[in-house]
Amino acid sequence: MSSGFEAIVWKENKIVLLDQTQIPISETYISYDELAPYIDAIQRLVVRGAPALGVAGAYGVVLVIDEAARKGHSAQELEHNLDLLRDARPTAVNLAWAVGKIRKHLPEGRDAVLAAAQKLASEDKQSSTDMGNIG
Repeated sequence: MSSGFEAIVWKENKIVLLDQTQIPISETYISYDELAPYIDAIQRLVVRGAPALGVAGAYGVVLVIDEAARKGHSAQELEHNLDLLRDARPTAVNLAWAVGKIRKHLPEGRDAVLAAAQKLASEDKQSSTDMGNIG
């Protein structure tokens, strides 16, 4: 990991979450490449905070695409899994928003979806840095 805490990163085709349920006792990272355990992590509050949940949703779209490719899911199964991701935390507006925003890139292919997710994550990180510098 890079210096400092990062709540969520895309690394080696996996989503890596800082397990926020372990802070401040430990700095524990968990990798995900399948939807079911990832949704469980979102529901157990492994990732917290509206901006981080948005990034989790964005990268989650890529995770769903990759899992669908590995398991031979139909387009209908892929869409259903995206709905499951979007609805993982019903009150998490940023999660649903980001899934919807990144999902629109599906027709452009997986690489475009990943690029859009990475752009969203980068913009979120910059926004947080800017807020921290002001505060």
